[in-house]
Amino acid sequence: MSPRLKSLASLIVDQSDRGTLPYVALEHLAGGTGALELGIELPSRVGGEPGSSAVEPGDVLFGKLRPYLSKTLLITEPAYASTELMALRPYSNVDSRYLAYLVGSRAVIEWATASSDGTKMPRTNWEKLGEFRVAGLPPTEMQRTIADYLDTETARIDALITKKKRMIEVLDERVDAMVMSWVGRSELAGGSDVEAVPLRRALKKLERWAVDSGEMITAFRNGEVMTRAARGRDGFTDVWTDDARFQVVEMGDVVVHGLDGFSGAIGDSQSDGVCSPIYHVCRPTDGGDPAFYGRMLRLLATAGYLGGFATSTRERAVDFRNWDLFGRIPIPRVPVDEQVRIGDLVRLARPLKVKVRASEVLAMERRQALITAAVTGELEIPGVAA
Repeated sequence: MSPRLKSLASLIVDQSDRGTLPYVALEHLAGGTGALELGIELPSRVGGEPGSSAVEPGDVLFGKLRPYLSKTLLITEPAYASTELMALRPYSNVDSRYLAYLVGSRAVIEWATASSDGTKMPRTNWEKLGEFRVAGLPPTEMQRTIADYLDTETARIDALITKKKRMIEVLDERVDAMVMSWVGRSELAGGSDVEAVPLRRALKKLERWAVDSGEMITAFRNGEVMTRAARGRDGFTDVWTDDARFQVVEMGDVVVHGLDGFSGAIGDSQSDGVCSPIYHVCRPTDGGDPAFYGRMLRLLATAGYLGGFATSTRERAVDFRNWDLFGRIPIPRVPVDEQVRIGDLVRLARPLKVKVRASEVLAMERRQALITAAVTGELEIPGVAA
């Protein structure tokens, strides 16, 4: 009979104080990769605090909240782990790397998801997860061979994903450098080569209203204005006025969230739709480029240039709902031909980003399929007997 997962590992709940160690929480793990989020630096924590347990090299972490996200991690140094992560310690006949791949396989993730409790925030536990039946447990040496193979193959896939992401990052960095060079030469940053003008001279606020929301609701994703299908208020998480009117958004409008000056909620719309009254919907004047203004305003917000022109109304939020206030923000006066040159690069990056995201999804699916086939014996691996 196929062994249960609980016969391969035990759940560790060790709240002893081992001094100051790195702390791993659910949000630190990247879904589907068995690794930390790219660029994350783990915080430190003192042991013995509620909500964490001490883990050791060789332990395997498994995210029990929303397990379909497939958040797992093989511990390589002493640390503390959030109790939102199950800490599994393999028995002596189980290789830790093999266990990490096993719990990240599609079969285990699907079992954990199906056996979870709750709808909005489904959660599994060791009692249920441990009942999963493993297709078969190879001898320890064979487990190591399988893990070695997967280490090599998944590293290739991960390197390909990283390379494609870096391609987009390089293009974004180039665009940002071009924009910020104008900021640096302007009066806004203490320069004298470029005039700074009030934003209201570059962007005209539009007043287009609709009562019926229709299907398209304007939303922000990764600093760009997108649309999503929805009806009525369910499409919004914003503050609403009593009349609940909608602002009409057309392709090429610059849209700014009035309460999130530092969140990157600024961009140019790439399709028609509607949005909440809390947004400013604008159009560049004198032939200005909307993609350029969307990028420049987000960079100014990120760099802190907007903070002195508004007052905080909630934590980490800036109130720009008052157009008179927002319109006084100084911005560099950039020639239209330069705006178009930068805007063209922004537009060039968009289909590339779509392709990179699609290829990333395919690569992650291949990664998952490879792991699942290897740990279930469906894949012929060199050095492993069939």
